[in-house]
Amino acid sequence: VNGLADVRVVEQDILSLDIAALAREAGRPLVVLGNLPYNISSQVLIRLIHCRPFLRRAVLMFQTELADRLHASPGSKAYGRLSVLLQYCADLRVLRDVGPDMFFPRPKVGSTLLGIDFKPMINPQVSDEALMVKVVQAAFGQRRKTLRNALASGLLPLNSTRAQAVLERAGIDPRRRAETLNVNEFVTLTDRIAEAIADADEAVETRADR
Repeated sequence: VNGLADVRVVEQDILSLDIAALAREAGRPLVVLGNLPYNISSQVLIRLIHCRPFLRRAVLMFQTELADRLHASPGSKAYGRLSVLLQYCADLRVLRDVGPDMFFPRPKVGSTLLGIDFKPMINPQVSDEALMVKVVQAAFGQRRKTLRNALASGLLPLNSTRAQAVLERAGIDPRRRAETLNVNEFVTLTDRIAEAIADADEAVETRADR
């Protein structure tokens, strides 16, 4: 394709590529197509999530096991951190399953083509996306634990007492586990944790002023 008037080949690592600059140069959000190296699929996906203001959609080939996790529903074993983070900002469609016989050399795993349409408007929108990433990571980091204990594991400035309080303020039973929460509940939980952190910071400043 190099040499075509409307095509420019960029040889660069997708994990370091300036996607925002490419979108600004194109004058519109980009569409990403790819058969991803399966060993870095999760890293590429996180990168695209961070760059989503400059993307319209992506059509990507994943190992079927990962694809199942991405579009999994709450309550299933496959539902996890990537499920929540991607479904928060995008609509997913399974376009087709691709068997090992379609590749040469023949791999040992199946593949799935996913269509990912990034949402132009997110509703409800979380107040702090960076905090939501930490909340989801903490919740699923020890998924066999209750949310009260998982959130108090050290990644967030919460002990078990404060974790229980923010869960109750979010209307979530502290005895539930991460895989039972839907995306909107993670948004609400993150907002309540953000409020608790802000309240704690304000209390510290008030004591310091005395």
